[in-house]
Amino acid sequence: MAKKSKYMFILFYRNVNKQSLQIKMAINDLFAKYGKVKEIKIKEVNYDVEKNICQQYEIKGIPSLLLLKDGEIIGRFLGEITPEELEIIMKGILIK
Repeated sequence: MAKKSKYMFILFYRNVNKQSLQIKMAINDLFAKYGKVKEIKIKEVNYDVEKNICQQYEIKGIPSLLLLKDGEIIGRFLGEITPEELEIIMKGILIK
């Protein structure tokens, strides 16, 4: 049997950034809609607090969203992402 891939969304945000907070809410709403999906995890990184993680992933702007598959970056999104775009990304993962 083939091993299922593991996915992770890493959201880099700032509490004072409106787009960051909108994406945080959209991600939480999306996971509430689809329930807990074992293959997909979320990590939220506060840009102002966790600078070392931001440097590790070469984050240059906020908000930033990384999509990792089995620990490898397969998607990098900078700036505002709509709830509809997030849902398309989620559905793409779940269909595989």
